[in-house]
Amino acid sequence: MSQSLEAMGRLPLFASLTTAELELLSRHLRIRKLPPFGPLFTEGEAANACYVVLGGDVEVFKRLPDGREERLALLGPGALVGHLALVDSRARSATCKGGMGGARLLELARDEFDLLFRARNVFAFKILDHVVNDLAGRLRETNERLSDARRARTGAQRVAAAKAAGQTLFGFQIPESIHGVNLDAIQVEATTQERASKDRHR
Repeated sequence: MSQSLEAMGRLPLFASLTTAELELLSRHLRIRKLPPFGPLFTEGEAANACYVVLGGDVEVFKRLPDGREERLALLGPGALVGHLALVDSRARSATCKGGMGGARLLELARDEFDLLFRARNVFAFKILDHVVNDLAGRLRETNERLSDARRARTGAQRVAAAKAAGQTLFGFQIPESIHGVNLDAIQVEATTQERASKDRHR
């Protein structure tokens, strides 16, 4: 695991950790290797771990209503993958596969994360902050796009802006078949985790 410790220390997510903290953390992680285009997890399956990309790339796909898959992102070294699994019990919201050259990842099981969190390990809080910041950014941008939709002058403009808001929030393309959107029924608020994170940093 010594080479992995060196690789971990070079990633922004681990940069603030000491060598002793990295060694302690490594006991809760395991190496996962993906061949080119090999599956990491599939949309809809149970989520019980998150991953940090050490090397290579991970492709993220979303299943569209017509059955096709759309590639949403290509994640490189340092990226967190599947981290929402650590804060909720929902199924995977997307499919992830190794990139063209495969990928090498660190796997953190939810049970191991719970142990780190109860021990108040700094890495557990860094992951939570990453989750909160990601969600908060999406929510802020979604609110801005919904405001644009409410100010739109025509129905077509309102639908287009509402679709953009949905794409920002959910991370995938809204189908063209959508016709009507009740903007007054849509409300986006800060999550409990976001408020708790802000309170911790005051």
